[in-house]
Amino acid sequence: MSISARLVSWPEFVTALQAHRTQPGFLFRAEDANEAWVQYAPLWTDSPTTAMFASDVYEELRHHLSSAARAKLDELFGVFFWWNKADGRYTPTYFQDVSDVPDGEAFAITMKPATVKKHLELWDQAAFDQLRQPFKEEFPTGAERIKDFDEFKEYVEMWIGLLRKAAQPDRGLVVSVFGT
Repeated sequence: MSISARLVSWPEFVTALQAHRTQPGFLFRAEDANEAWVQYAPLWTDSPTTAMFASDVYEELRHHLSSAARAKLDELFGVFFWWNKADGRYTPTYFQDVSDVPDGEAFAITMKPATVKKHLELWDQAAFDQLRQPFKEEFPTGAERIKDFDEFKEYVEMWIGLLRKAAQPDRGLVVSVFGT
């Protein structure tokens, strides 16, 4: 099981996707061939299991946020790792800016540049940092696979950093989640 990410030139990605509807591996072949329209983006961790535990942590902490901050972070984290157990979802919401993707794992998240920027605007660093003390209270000895708030923050910032990398050169984002 693993998570991986790529920054893409959106027009070229959509063209390639349309040309290779039955061959979802086109993205990885283009990356291997060093085609300029696709770039691998390293992640702090590629573990879907860590996503599950980060979801559990956020589920316990989110009620400490104001309703406005909670709504923004819920939307942002819900795309990448928050499972929203209260709504009975139990899986991340995979986000699609293209319809009818040929492979739900290879194209778990597809965001065009405008969507990348919209999601980056949801990030509220100050509100998130207010969760430090509640983390210490809720998880005094740490949470499973997340030893302290700084590690939780590092996980969250992995996703924020990915959005920032995509936003700077006005790229789209494709996240693959295999083995779910």
